[in-house]
Amino acid sequence: MTTFDRALRTGAALAAALALGCATTEAATPPQATAPAMEKPAAPAPAPAAPVTPDAAFRAQKPAPLPMMPSFDPPVPVVKTLKNGTEIWVIENPAVPLVAVEVVIRHGVDAEPIAKAGLADLTVNLLDEGTKTRSAAKLAEAIEDLAMELNASTGREDIRVHMSTLSETLPQSLDLMADVLLNPAFQPEDVDRVKALKLTGLEQKKGVPYALAADEMGRLLFGAKHPWGQPDGGTVETVRSITQADLRKFHDTWFRPNNALIVVSGDVKADQMVKLLDERLGGWKAKPLPKLSLPQWPELKARTVTFVEKPNTTQSQVWVAGRVMPAKDPDAVILRTINFALGGLFTSRLNMNLRENKGYSYGVFIRVDCAKTFGTMVASGGIVAKNTADALKEYEYELDRFVQSGITEEELARSKTAIIRTLPSRLETNDAMASAYASAAFYELGPDYYKTLAGRVTAITLADAARVAKGVAAATWPIIVVGPAENVDKVKDLKLGPVEVKGISGAPAGAK
Repeated sequence: MTTFDRALRTGAALAAALALGCATTEAATPPQATAPAMEKPAAPAPAPAAPVTPDAAFRAQKPAPLPMMPSFDPPVPVVKTLKNGTEIWVIENPAVPLVAVEVVIRHGVDAEPIAKAGLADLTVNLLDEGTKTRSAAKLAEAIEDLAMELNASTGREDIRVHMSTLSETLPQSLDLMADVLLNPAFQPEDVDRVKALKLTGLEQKKGVPYALAADEMGRLLFGAKHPWGQPDGGTVETVRSITQADLRKFHDTWFRPNNALIVVSGDVKADQMVKLLDERLGGWKAKPLPKLSLPQWPELKARTVTFVEKPNTTQSQVWVAGRVMPAKDPDAVILRTINFALGGLFTSRLNMNLRENKGYSYGVFIRVDCAKTFGTMVASGGIVAKNTADALKEYEYELDRFVQSGITEEELARSKTAIIRTLPSRLETNDAMASAYASAAFYELGPDYYKTLAGRVTAITLADAARVAKGVAAATWPIIVVGPAENVDKVKDLKLGPVEVKGISGAPAGAK
C-alpha cells in the first residue's frame, strides 16, 4: 500500500469516527420534555461541516499542462589518468553529499581455468573478508563506522568493485577500498567459511529452475570447453578444488592497474579525485598480463532442444537464447530499441500473447545484453507446466514474425519513447551513474555515450528496424526447457529439432 493510499484510508476512517462520535453524543443527550401537542417540531441540527484542508482549493483544480516536455541532459565525464596508468572517469555531481566509485577489472570468468570454475567468483567473495592489516570483523566494523557500502561482483569478462560513501568521509572510505582491492588476506579460516557457503549455494541451485536454465544457456551458446559454458559459480567439484594459492595467484595476476579502470560519480572535483586515488594507489604496480587463449564458440547451425527434468514443478522455465552483436556495434542500440516492442515491455508482443491472450504465464520477456566482446538475446519465462509445448509454439510464432516483418511504425515510435524515457532512471543516483558509465568505459563506447544516446535512438528508421530484425537468426537458436518430464513427448511432437533430455545433475537421461 502506498503512502497516498494510507493517507486516504486514514482520512476516511477519521471522518467516519468523527461522524460516529457526533451521533453517539446526540444519542447520549438526555431527552427533552415532551413538547405541547400544538407546538411546531424543532428543526434538525445542521450537519457538521466537512473538514477543509489548507490545499483544498488547489486540489479542486485540474493541473495546468506543462509549458514544455521536461528534458534530461546526461553528463559527460572528465577523463583523467592516474600516475600508475589507470584511466579514470569522473562525473562531478554536487547535488547531494555522496560519492560512488566503481573499479572495473577487465577480466572475470574468462580468466578461470576450466578445472577451477568458480575461482573468479570465490576470489571476489573473499575480497571483503579481511585484508593483510584488518581481520574480517575489523573490516566490517570500519565499513559500518563510515556508513559506507562496499561490494563486488563477477561478470563473464569483468569484475566490479563498488563503493558508495559520504563525501565528508571520502578519504577514509578510499583507504578501506584500496586495502580491499590491493591487499586481501585469503586467510585459511575465511577461505574455508566462504567456500562452505558457496558449496551450499551450489547445492541449493539444483532446486532453482531459472538457474538451471541459465547454466544450460551458457553451455549451449559458448560451449562446454569455454569458461562461459561452465555452470555459474562453478560446480561442487571445481569449487572444492580451489586452494588459497589459487586465489592469491588469480588476484595477483589480474588485479593490476594496467587491467583496470575507475569511474567516480558524486560530490567531488576531478582533480581532487585524481589526487586522492594517486595517494592510495601509488603502490599498485603494472604487470604483464597473460594472453588468454579461449576456444571458439559453437556454431549455431540448427535448432536443438535441451530438456532438463525437474520433477514436481507446476511451471516450466522455457528459454530461447541466441548470440547477437557486442555493445560497440552500432546496431546494438537499434536491437535494444526494437526489442521493446517484441519482448522488452509489459505491453510487448510476447508478453501480451502468452500472458494476456493465452494465460500461459505471469510474464514472458526478452532481454538483450550487449557486452564488450559478445551479446545475448534471451526470451524466457515461467510457463504453466501443462502448457509448455503450446507456449513454445507461441515463442516460435512471435520470433518468426519479428524476423520476417520487423515492427510497425507505431511500435517503433513507442519503443523510442520507452528507451529515451527510461534514461533518467538509469542515471538517477550516483551509484547508478558510476555503474552505467563504468560499462560505457569498459565497452569502449566513449564518454559521450549517454549524452548522444537519445539522438541515436530518435534517428532509427523503420528500414533500420527491419534490417536489424532480419539479422536475428532466431530459427537456429537453442531451446531450453526445465520442467516436469511428462511434457517431453509434447515438446518432441513440435519437431523443432533433436531433443536432449537431462537430469538436474547434467547427466543424460536419454535421447528422444
